[in-house]
Amino acid sequence: MVFLQRKRPPPPPPPPSPPNPPPRAPQATRTATPDDASASAAVDDAAALLAEAGCTLLVPPHQPPALPSPLSFARALAAADAALRDRLLAGLAAFAESPARLRQLLLPTSAAHSPSLARALLSVPALQPGLLGLLLDKLPEHFDNVLDGMPLHDDVGRLIVAQFRWLDFLVDADAFVAKLMEVLSVAPPRLKKDIIGSLPEIVGDQCHATVVAALEKLLQEDSEVVVSALDALSDLNLSEQLQEQAVTVAISCIRTVHADQMPHLLRFLLLSATPFNAGRIISQIREQLKFVGTVDPRAARGKKLKGKASANGTDGAILDALRSGLRFKNMLCEAFLKELKSVDNPRDHKVIDVWLIMLIYGNGGALQKSAEKILKSKILQLCIRETLFDQCIRGNTELVKDHFVSYLSVSDFLLACKEEKAREFAAYLFTALFEEFSDTFSRQELIGSLIAHIGSGVSLEVSSALDIMISLTSDKPEELIPLSSHITGILDYLESFHEDNLRKVYEIFCHLALAAGFNTGSGGSSVANELLMVVRKQVSNPDMKYRRMGIIGALRIVSTIADVNASMNCSSSQQPNYDEALELLKMAVNSCKFVMLPLILLYDELAVLLENSSLHSAIVEWVGEHVAEFDTVFLADLDDGELSKKYVCDGIEGELWMNLDGNISPVSQTCLQILPSQFSLLTIIERLGNQGSLGGINAVLGCPLHLPSTKLNAFSTQVATRVDNVSQRARDETAVKLLMRLRNLILLEGLLNAYLKIHPLSLPDLRYVGDHGSTSTSKFNLPKNMGDQNMEGNVSNKRQKGHKDKASLEKSTSDDKFKQSTILDAFKRAGVTISQETNRDSQPSPSGMMSRVMEHETNNPCKFGIVDLMAAPAQLDMQRFKFRTLHATCLSLLNYSEPQDTTVSYNESEMPLYVYLLRELQNKLDNLYPSSKPFFSSSQVKSTQTYCQKSMEEFLNKIQPLFSSLRKHLDGAVSMIKDGSDSCPDNWNSHSASAGNPDIPYVVVLKSSVATSVFKEVLGCYRKLLGIPDLLNQANISVLKELLQTFQP
Repeated sequence: MVFLQRKRPPPPPPPPSPPNPPPRAPQATRTATPDDASASAAVDDAAALLAEAGCTLLVPPHQPPALPSPLSFARALAAADAALRDRLLAGLAAFAESPARLRQLLLPTSAAHSPSLARALLSVPALQPGLLGLLLDKLPEHFDNVLDGMPLHDDVGRLIVAQFRWLDFLVDADAFVAKLMEVLSVAPPRLKKDIIGSLPEIVGDQCHATVVAALEKLLQEDSEVVVSALDALSDLNLSEQLQEQAVTVAISCIRTVHADQMPHLLRFLLLSATPFNAGRIISQIREQLKFVGTVDPRAARGKKLKGKASANGTDGAILDALRSGLRFKNMLCEAFLKELKSVDNPRDHKVIDVWLIMLIYGNGGALQKSAEKILKSKILQLCIRETLFDQCIRGNTELVKDHFVSYLSVSDFLLACKEEKAREFAAYLFTALFEEFSDTFSRQELIGSLIAHIGSGVSLEVSSALDIMISLTSDKPEELIPLSSHITGILDYLESFHEDNLRKVYEIFCHLALAAGFNTGSGGSSVANELLMVVRKQVSNPDMKYRRMGIIGALRIVSTIADVNASMNCSSSQQPNYDEALELLKMAVNSCKFVMLPLILLYDELAVLLENSSLHSAIVEWVGEHVAEFDTVFLADLDDGELSKKYVCDGIEGELWMNLDGNISPVSQTCLQILPSQFSLLTIIERLGNQGSLGGINAVLGCPLHLPSTKLNAFSTQVATRVDNVSQRARDETAVKLLMRLRNLILLEGLLNAYLKIHPLSLPDLRYVGDHGSTSTSKFNLPKNMGDQNMEGNVSNKRQKGHKDKASLEKSTSDDKFKQSTILDAFKRAGVTISQETNRDSQPSPSGMMSRVMEHETNNPCKFGIVDLMAAPAQLDMQRFKFRTLHATCLSLLNYSEPQDTTVSYNESEMPLYVYLLRELQNKLDNLYPSSKPFFSSSQVKSTQTYCQKSMEEFLNKIQPLFSSLRKHLDGAVSMIKDGSDSCPDNWNSHSASAGNPDIPYVVVLKSSVATSVFKEVLGCYRKLLGIPDLLNQANISVLKELLQTFQP
């Protein structure tokens, strides 16, 4: 009937009306029909029935019917006869044919909160089913009249839906809900959302299954009603089974729902989570959720692309929904962390994983530690990489802004980790956050966090934080200049830094000063002026701790403002002043001229600087002129093979040792403590000026050493390490002399080790070893009755009371402060008495002295016993941190073999040399990656890393060609052990004599000791090489394969 009425043809148009037509009664122009008459009769009948109950139905169209008390009205109708009720429904149906009359039924009867006539009739059980059906039939007739913004009292469709809300009862709920769902399926969008939103107020618990099924079908057909449907499902009191069905329905919508509706969907899912379905919900969210604002990181960096406001707003709402859901339900966080932990393939990790970790981390609580642990594990396993964080950070400034603290906290956590990969990841995060956030507040927070790490005192953490600061200041120095007042906070921690970190600190400030303008002659910048002022004060400070800082800082400044490559990249206003650099260098050298250890440190630092940088020619020329004094200080010419009398040292008998070049060789002189470092600097200058050649100073390789006679050998190692620094390149033309020098070195160290057993004393430092040098550590190696020595070798008699004259002690201390210790001084400290006659008359006699000494040693048994040169020098190793290490290039001598007699097998004559080189290789491996903390670990590791400046990859590339030689020497040692002959001592003696070593009877080389030492050292090197963590890196896989293949049986 309803649809027929909707298809009835429209009446013909009325005739033109006069200008002021009189009011007409409705239907005045229509001809009365039997249907109209029956409808009118039905309306009159219904009006009469309602009038008996106290209600006036027929009122003007703009007024609602007059209704008595709803309670008495319902009671009167309920008591009526069933036939009367049917007549009432028929009359109401006829009355509702007119939209205006239908609207009268739906409007409140009096006040806004009073029920309408339809609402009052629905409270009558006998009338409710019929009236509900009537209203549902009328609802489609008004679909076309639903307009946005129409007030409720004019919207008939919404008025009909309003009658169904909060009914006290439903007589036939199933039939009503089924018909309501049918109408809902064809309703227009606006009315459909209104009906769905009203479902919790309309249906009862017994109809929830029907509603859920209908909504599921509706969501599959129309995704626009997701929000209303989810709100309705949330408000329904569903059973566990229906709740699971509703969750399944919601999960199925994740892929199809519009981005603006995603936050509502996620909120529903998270609120519906239970211990049984939390895992499934999290898993599906991870798999199907896509962020709107995710951009290509390369495009974000290259085009400065930022996420659109709408995208950021949508993603922000999504993150807010996730954050609120995770905050109030820890089981969801646990489910996510468990799910993430089970993902092993890097490709299966998504952007949502990063955001969920950040949300859990930002919520704090007990799960924060779990999130940190899993994130660190994923980073170390290379499952979560920089690209995922790139997609979160790059181009999403507004989105990340609300979570900046979480990102910064995660960066702090990773930077404090011991694992290098975690710290590298932290460096990436700090850099990405700095580049993405240009506002002052964010950058101040980031710089403040880095400075806190720098001041933490944890070595790895401090070093990594400084590396990040170097990266930022080198890439974006102009952007950091406004923050320089914050960065200067690093200077508060200078005293706690070792040399490597000091270099980094000064490099940071040099980058800032260069960007701000380092030309101090024209005013310069406040950063540059402050840096120069600090360095000048440190260099001139008498305290070695501050002078060390000043030396490192001065040379770092010189490397910055005198670097040719850096000056090419500077603008005209930032051009550095080379004169300023030269003056600073001269000031540093002059301040250290009379103090040995600072001068050693200065020379070593300058050598590394010249080797690794391209400095201005004026700087290089001045350094060349300075080191040219080496000839006059350390070298002298022989006169007919003898040394001039003016070089006699306090009357101590001396002779020429280890002369490889005959009478033309110069000989060493005093100031031996700085000889190695100055000679190292000389070789660098020589190579720079001669295209890498050392031909200009090759005479030094074969010259003899002016040492005490064989009965005064205790201090011969003051120059022992000189030959270490000669070995810069193992060339074929000098290899034989280098091997001879190795034999010299083995003998000297063996003798010194033997003397130290009898006369323990602290050896002078030949390199600067930081705060843990000889002054503090050597005390533990000396007998209790020995006095302490300061870094210049002076005597300190603080523990001796009453045995020395105070005046003489003060005079000695003041006079010796700037004087190089002599051999005579050392013997006096050891208690050796030197006669005046000896002081006056002793002269070097190279021709007769050696034979007389050897005869004396033969007739008088040595108190040292047998000295086996192949035994581990335990006494010497305790002070080896003071020695200068061999350059890695010298290890290439392991591949060299002298031409030998075919009757001599296994290269026995060279095996002692290989033992020395293998021990040096083991020391380098221990310093780079110590397996256990040795007694002098802090000083050894620091100084080695400071002086060598080699990374692990560079070192592995250096020693990779030695693997085959290691295997060859191992096989040779095994063959020597199997062979019963004892020809090794004879081979050593013959080659030792050709190297200029004196013949000392109690010094021997035992074959069994040689073979055992080679075998032990090769296997030790192999074990330590396999224990290097970096060997498992992709870049070093080839090195690992070659090492394993070389030692295959």
